[in-house]
Amino acid sequence: MLPIIKYLTKTNYTAMSSRKIEYIVIHYVGAVSSAKNNAIYYNSVNRNASAHYFVDDTAIYQVVENKDKAWHCGGGLQGTGGHKFYQLCTNSNSIGIEMCLDKPMHISDITIKNVTGLVQYLMKKYNIPESKVIRHYDVTGKLCPAMYVDETKWMALKKILIGTKEAASAIVPAVFNNSGWLKRLQKTIGAKQTGIADEQTLKKTPTVKRGDNSEVVKLIQEKLKEIGFNPNGVDGDYANEPYHGMYNAVINFQKFKVGLLNPDGEFTSGKNSWKVLLGIK
Repeated sequence: MLPIIKYLTKTNYTAMSSRKIEYIVIHYVGAVSSAKNNAIYYNSVNRNASAHYFVDDTAIYQVVENKDKAWHCGGGLQGTGGHKFYQLCTNSNSIGIEMCLDKPMHISDITIKNVTGLVQYLMKKYNIPESKVIRHYDVTGKLCPAMYVDETKWMALKKILIGTKEAASAIVPAVFNNSGWLKRLQKTIGAKQTGIADEQTLKKTPTVKRGDNSEVVKLIQEKLKEIGFNPNGVDGDYANEPYHGMYNAVINFQKFKVGLLNPDGEFTSGKNSWKVLLGIK
């Protein structure tokens, strides 16, 4: 395991005389950044949030002492998924670990290796069972870490983190049939069924927004889930309720894949969100 570099926050924590640590909660930092930069960010200005550790390819920074409470998994419920450990795992009885991104919506294998060393060290130190190594998503339903909200992908990562024998094979994902997906989309929108993304397909794409319920929404959900923006269900429903998983997935997709500064949560006919989803350069 990498050595732990302490750069303790002066404000973003609650001091505790003692506490029982029962859970390890895995998070991801939403934007590309380093462990050091996050430690600096949380150091002296009140951010109303924090974690105990930030990990990247080269370093593990500790921002909050283990005995103290970091502000990483509190708050109300979000969406309709997760929640299994809501009110069981709290800021008071858990340690939060943030995985840093090396590029948009991507955590490198080296960072995962470094997080693995830290997780196993903490499990041993505090006698934390495998069942209590969980995601932020499992507590409040927040799509965090977004690329591991999908249960299959999370279980593959978890096997690595906790050090199971089958961990080496756990990282091999199922192959997504992109050509088949394109053909189904093309059939649904009335485009020529070639299985190839082209300008004619792009011109046929409809505008999709909150409140829609359709086969096109379902197809978008399938693709978003595959590329790491889990919509919390593939049901064709783009509901209007607050914190709906589909809305969060689209917003994150537009931020980190499309590059929109002001994402609107809509797939406008023929525009960039569709272009990126289809893979048209």
